[in-house]
Amino acid sequence: MGTYVDGMYRARPGMVLSSMLDIGQVEILRGPQGTLFGKNTTAGAITMTSNAPEDQFGYGGEVTLGDYGRQRFAGHVTGPLTDTLLGRLAVLSDERDGYTNALYEHDDYDNLNQSSIKGSLAWQATEKLDINLIADYTDSSEICCFGNPVGYNREASLVRDPAVGLNDYYLRTAQANFNTQRDLLNLDPDDRETQLNSLPSNDNTEKGVVIDVNWDLDFAELRSISGYRDWKYNSKGDFDFGPVDIGELEEDYTVDNYSQEFNLTGTLAELDFVESIEYVAGLYYAYEDFQQYRAFDAGKDQQGIWELFWPAQAGLPEPALRALLGGGQWATTGLPIGEVQHKLETETMAAFAHTTIAVTEQFSTILGLRYSDEEKTLDRYNLLYSDVNEYAEYLQQYMLGGYFLGANIAGPDMNGEQYSDGEWTYDIKLQYFLAPDTQVYGGYSRGFKAGGIGMDPEAGGGQPSGRNSKVLFDFLGMGNGTGFADLEDATYDPEYVDAWEIGLKSDYLDGRGRMDVAAFYNDLKDNQFSIFTGTGFTVLNASTAEVSGVEVENTFAVTPNLLLGASLTWLDTQYGDDVPAPGLAEAPSGRNLTFAPDWAGAINLQYDRPLTDRLSGFINANWAYRGDQYIAYDIQDKQSGYAVTGLQVGVRTQDGRWDVRAWCDNCFDEQYATGYFNAPFYFDDTLAQYQGQFLGPPRTYGATLRMSF
Repeated sequence: MGTYVDGMYRARPGMVLSSMLDIGQVEILRGPQGTLFGKNTTAGAITMTSNAPEDQFGYGGEVTLGDYGRQRFAGHVTGPLTDTLLGRLAVLSDERDGYTNALYEHDDYDNLNQSSIKGSLAWQATEKLDINLIADYTDSSEICCFGNPVGYNREASLVRDPAVGLNDYYLRTAQANFNTQRDLLNLDPDDRETQLNSLPSNDNTEKGVVIDVNWDLDFAELRSISGYRDWKYNSKGDFDFGPVDIGELEEDYTVDNYSQEFNLTGTLAELDFVESIEYVAGLYYAYEDFQQYRAFDAGKDQQGIWELFWPAQAGLPEPALRALLGGGQWATTGLPIGEVQHKLETETMAAFAHTTIAVTEQFSTILGLRYSDEEKTLDRYNLLYSDVNEYAEYLQQYMLGGYFLGANIAGPDMNGEQYSDGEWTYDIKLQYFLAPDTQVYGGYSRGFKAGGIGMDPEAGGGQPSGRNSKVLFDFLGMGNGTGFADLEDATYDPEYVDAWEIGLKSDYLDGRGRMDVAAFYNDLKDNQFSIFTGTGFTVLNASTAEVSGVEVENTFAVTPNLLLGASLTWLDTQYGDDVPAPGLAEAPSGRNLTFAPDWAGAINLQYDRPLTDRLSGFINANWAYRGDQYIAYDIQDKQSGYAVTGLQVGVRTQDGRWDVRAWCDNCFDEQYATGYFNAPFYFDDTLAQYQGQFLGPPRTYGATLRMSF
């Protein structure tokens, strides 16, 4: 799924999580995209368009106050600057206290602290030439993000068998770190309580500009979209997500994006052989410079963990095992485990064309074609030791536990590693109107997502433990990496999808209702997915995967005052037989895809009724359900189904000048996880890994006043 804002593709997930200030329109497209605009995607696209400047002076804003200290202020002003130039300026400040309670010393986690500004200009240079400019800047500084313990596995994990002693060590050291008798490793996720050794921080700044030029050529319209974005991200905190002082992580990302798109749009009418031909033809270019810095430092409790873990794993006494490994320290407090810098350059070029051929007034054929070419170049620098053998010696002497695990974060240097992909994709669809307000359609799309070079530290050239002690590790049957990355090849393959869809769109009962029905089947090859390894992320390919389903959406005006909307989705998904095994966990061959419940649905109710000749009252209630689903590739336990309810009740003027509303989100305080992960460096006395989860927001409530003049 790709995200586009004002015609420019947002290349990184972090660039999609900004405030998205002053957005006027959101469109969601399913299936492979790329024959109509910009960057290609395999699963769909979300397109957002900012509010345009208006030709009349106006201003407005909103104030929101809520629990957890929520304070949100937004405002805009718009109007003509000259006879041919319109302008718009919007600002935002959004703050909220955290809803995860840090028990000692720290402020609460998962807070909100964002500010944004966006300005736009619309210039009618001539009767046939319009130039639009949109520039924005966003800054956020937050105590985020913390993964809570998974409730279902804590009791089993905390057996505290003295024969091994790991659980007892975790308990005692966590209590000593915060001078408490409370069991900080057995907190109830329902209480949203936690404790880290250091306060997590996430600082983001993002800025960008889009220049959108539209030129009427009489026979067609030529459009140019030029975009530039700069995103900077810095994160510091406790990388093990727990109260035992295992270590700290700092990450620093810098992304510079530039893209240029040209497209020509027109219609050929009054043709002898067909009714008309609508067409879009385009060229696309994008360049991304992505730089990543990561550094891990060892905490004071890490040595004690490895002193217990590795002898139990190897079945040898600690002195004998450490002597066999060279006699170094299991961990040395304050020293870096690894420090690495990545620089990834991506260059994308594409040409695309899309036509809608109206064969008759009722029947149309839609054809699309695209060629994409993508080239990537990766440099990796081990900032501690560029020579892998020197790095191995350092780890063996000072960070033996991490060396034995293969959990270093640097690996050997990589200079100018290159990868390139080029592929044709296409659409073939048919559309038939049974009546002016009812159409059926069907078609096939071929989708493609380029492969690339993974930045997993173990990949491509191996890592020290694998290169220097392979015979020993094979003898002991342990160590030698986390089991995900390819030690010889850092690349991952392109992803392909063959997507089929048939559907019906219809208005009924004189426009009181609208129904959309779609049935679809997607056959994926080399499905790409990301796995958290404990010290980073690696991208893998599943050989095949299948996704099929049916989606029904309906909106109906029950009365002139009451509008009811409902949607229901059924999915049948599964990985193929040849799937990379996620470490020690059972390989998920044949299981459902991640984040793909069998059933999902939503109900929305809107009621609006005049109260006086100037005022109307309104109620908006929404309910959304997601069934049981896997939320991590490498954890074979499902997130239980859950439903989230939202409610708004308010009063507005009938001319739309202002409204005031009371609201609640997740009104019944449903607790659900948005992701599971294996907690780094936490093991129970059976040597199984602890698990963590990211929780969705709790119930929040407040009031909002909106004004527009």
